[in-house]
Amino acid sequence: MALSNWDTLAINNSGKGCNGEVKGKLASLEIYKNWAYIHSKKMWNEDTGYVKDVIAQINSGNLYLGGLNIQAIRHESQNSIFVFVDAGTYNKKRHDNFFAGIGCYAYYSKVDEYLNWKGIELKYADYNAGSRNYRINEKGETIHIREFIDIISFYDENNKLITELEVDKEFGELTDFVGVMPKTFEAFKKWLMTEIAEEYKYDKQFEKWLKKINWDEITRFNQGDAFFVGTENASTEVGKQDNDTLLSQALK
Repeated sequence: MALSNWDTLAINNSGKGCNGEVKGKLASLEIYKNWAYIHSKKMWNEDTGYVKDVIAQINSGNLYLGGLNIQAIRHESQNSIFVFVDAGTYNKKRHDNFFAGIGCYAYYSKVDEYLNWKGIELKYADYNAGSRNYRINEKGETIHIREFIDIISFYDENNKLITELEVDKEFGELTDFVGVMPKTFEAFKKWLMTEIAEEYKYDKQFEKWLKKINWDEITRFNQGDAFFVGTENASTEVGKQDNDTLLSQALK
């Protein structure tokens, strides 16, 4: 399933790892793939354009809605979203509810490593990896074969095909399952402790929340695995995930 392609790391108001969701007064936020959905049963209607009870989607930017003060950015590492939410409420006195998390692509591409392995120098703007059960001969004719072969198609900045390469099986897989990578985690931590901390520098409760976080024990989970076995059973510390998702292991 598509969720197996995505990984999440999230921190709740206690400074512990959580399931990637935070509830506000009228709405809740859920990290989904590498964006975030906002849910609200009270504010949803058929005209929102989303299935019940999603009322909005955020990819980046700032948004205050339903008691959720949301800040989100895109990060190039693993095509990630970094999210911080202040979902605190006031009822005679303040009730803090801080949340932060990552949603990212869970696989690492080894296309450049493959080119180096083959000794091929190639400049490209984009690529597409797939498989097929045929080859094209020098005359442009289609020759069907019994097995599927992996193919990488390379494109220039105008999306024009440069070349296609058949992947040598000796190289192995073109992608590795990596979950939330340490470098992505460190970039998120830096963002939270510098940019967000600067905005909340006069907020003592935010400072206390940051101090609660034991960064060495924060866990990540694959969204597909969590769908089948629950967040707790799918969670590991950053860099200590299994070599593959549960679904991939089952299919093998």
